[in-house]
Amino acid sequence: MDARTFRYYLWAWPMVLACSAFYTVIVMVGLKELITLEDTYFYAIGITLYVIFCFCGLRYYAPKMKKIEFGETLEGRYTSVRASRIAIGVGALIGTVLFIPQLDKITCLSDVPRWGAISLLFIAFAAAIAVFSHCVWKPGRGR
Repeated sequence: MDARTFRYYLWAWPMVLACSAFYTVIVMVGLKELITLEDTYFYAIGITLYVIFCFCGLRYYAPKMKKIEFGETLEGRYTSVRASRIAIGVGALIGTVLFIPQLDKITCLSDVPRWGAISLLFIAFAAAIAVFSHCVWKPGRGR
């Protein structure tokens, strides 16, 4: 490993760890809004999510950013359809979690049960992200 790569990883790994913590906090706040858990289970789920986010970031995001940082071409590289679907699910989940406190202010959803309103909100965010993902990013095709 040369000095340039070492410097990159000194920058990228803390960034991935911090971003993973941010996403974990968002998901855990949403989980707390939806269901009640004992502290032991709550912290276990939080740590598990953090480890999963860190693993995915270090495994997939850091190497891809390294190629971009070093000016290497990404010819033939593409976002897979599976990765796109995971991104749609995570994005819709985060949008739903952030929007749950505003749910009571929407008059058309006041008659719908809470779980139904949250499900409709998740579907709306997923649909919006799916349209953006498949029309702009075009997963499965080389860029």
